[in-house]
Amino acid sequence: MRLPVTLALSLLTTIGVLGLQSDCSPGSTVVLITDCSGAAVQGARIDIKVCCSANQTQFSAVSAQNGEATFNLNAKQICDGKVSFAGFSATEFGTGSCTAPDKNGNSKCTVQVCKR
Repeated sequence: MRLPVTLALSLLTTIGVLGLQSDCSPGSTVVLITDCSGAAVQGARIDIKVCCSANQTQFSAVSAQNGEATFNLNAKQICDGKVSFAGFSATEFGTGSCTAPDKNGNSKCTVQVCKR
């Protein structure tokens, strides 16, 4: 019984029903945006490019009141990230600003933006 379930999950992942690409590792990444004083920044646009697929995939989100946005991707697969917020310098980031993913692929990236 275990083999048919494994095959079914593999097929669903391959065709994209589970939202993962076959060569990408599952996980969840929280990106925290703070200003230079350490305060949370609400409304910052976060663009992330993932390099684990044949075609680079881009994800976008806007930080919530607590400065966080959650992406359903493993942080080790981020090849390029950028934060944009009116009145602040655009800030680029990569996996260096993220904690190592835990055994479930969950991690947190902290990005600081400063006024121009």
